[in-house]
Amino acid sequence: MRIELPVPFPLRSVNAWLFPGERPVLVDCGIGGTFDALVAGVRKAGVDPRDLHLHLSHGHVDHAGNARALHDAFGVPLIAPREEAPFVETFRRDEGPRNDAFAAALHTHGMPADDVQRIREQSDDIDAHLDDCPIAAEPEPEVRFGDRVATTLATPGHTPGSTCWLLDDAIVTGDTLLERITSNAVELKDDDHGAYHQYVQTLDGLRRYVGLEALPGHHAPFRITDAVLDHHMDRHRERRHRILALLDRPKTAWQLFPDVFPGLDRDNHYFMGMAEIVGHLHSLEIDGLVRKDETDGVRRWHR
Repeated sequence: MRIELPVPFPLRSVNAWLFPGERPVLVDCGIGGTFDALVAGVRKAGVDPRDLHLHLSHGHVDHAGNARALHDAFGVPLIAPREEAPFVETFRRDEGPRNDAFAAALHTHGMPADDVQRIREQSDDIDAHLDDCPIAAEPEPEVRFGDRVATTLATPGHTPGSTCWLLDDAIVTGDTLLERITSNAVELKDDDHGAYHQYVQTLDGLRRYVGLEALPGHHAPFRITDAVLDHHMDRHRERRHRILALLDRPKTAWQLFPDVFPGLDRDNHYFMGMAEIVGHLHSLEIDGLVRKDETDGVRRWHR
């Protein structure tokens, strides 16, 4: 059962997937502030929230924001890979240092101070939608989702511990695969180097599941086809080639932004747009196609 919950982002909504039955499971739980709507959806399906087990596809605030509220109100255990602990167990505790690090990275990649400050303020607002929640257990290789057996698939890239689950005729994909929106990795800081590179490899590996129904993190279910995967892979390749072609002289990621994402000039697009550009630059660096130089704390890339 799909429980669709609102989010205050351009995506508009996020999915929580409920599997009633012998062992009721909820995959993802929406953003903080939607707790009452989530619980109403669970109860409408005839499930007592006290019987739930919560699995996370990944720990971003729009997917994990109600985890602590479920834990506190109903004792719902959170099951997620340890790699997701910074997103769910210590997210709020580490909020200041993490956002300082993101702000420093944006400055390093050429973003003007005023824009960095606005992004920092937005980050503080977004972080308020999730409270730290302990991870009770890590996912088993096979787990019962209601009355069905699901195989746990490690699909790193979008986040380090991103997870999908394979059922007999479907696959729960989180944000690893959406139908029309091209996901990526949040890669701005140097310690996230290679996350986007890993994500593209993970995405291409989903071809083995062509023909199955995808139960995604956002919007309606869809059939996985080669055409869907080709669309995403082509978008990633097009942006990669565009960035490489734009490096006719040394440029910062911020200087690349207007040509890589023409028309996306609103603050709420800057963070993810910059993260994708930096991810592409790091991927091109891994493949030996670009190099970086840093002067006065600002990083420029060149072929």
